[in-house]
Amino acid sequence: MLRKKIALAILLVGAVVSGSIATASASSCAPLVGTWLLDVKRGGVAVPVLRPVTFTVHSGGTVSSVSGSNIVVLGFTTRSGFLGECANIGPHLYRVLLEELLYKDGLFAGRFLVELTVAHDPRTDTIAGVSGQSRFKITVSRTTPPPAPPAPCISSTGDLPAGDMVREDGNEYVCRSANDIELMGRHIATDSFFTP
Repeated sequence: MLRKKIALAILLVGAVVSGSIATASASSCAPLVGTWLLDVKRGGVAVPVLRPVTFTVHSGGTVSSVSGSNIVVLGFTTRSGFLGECANIGPHLYRVLLEELLYKDGLFAGRFLVELTVAHDPRTDTIAGVSGQSRFKITVSRTTPPPAPPAPCISSTGDLPAGDMVREDGNEYVCRSANDIELMGRHIATDSFFTP
């Protein structure tokens, strides 16, 4: 009987500790919880192209996102939408990691990977990218290396490997990348469409 009580006490303490760890982790991005409208552009290019991005930070720290970037010019035809996670990395600083699966004519064809480092301004409740600390990479999974830029990363489903696809296998090539992304964001509630 005593052993059962001790085992039960240990289980209860474990549940309380794991619950407090989960709560601390979930609240680490609490100031970012909600949906954000971003204007995003690649840094360091002569003619920057603004792309709209909308991302939602959920209370558990996961992130979902949709992007207005053009994947068709790279040879992809469909995308899954981004999923990822948020982490607090310093005072008012947050890192958002996102992955999106890309498809060509219904077949898995590559990935869109984004790492954003953002600073939150609690006075204005806005976010901005930290210069030089945000990047993206678009990969393509092919049976042969992709053609040299500016050719598209995929030209047909014949370029794609047969059989099961896995992440980071030997057929994954960098298709497009940038080591600097500039961004500014505000909560969706501040959009003029939703305000009177």
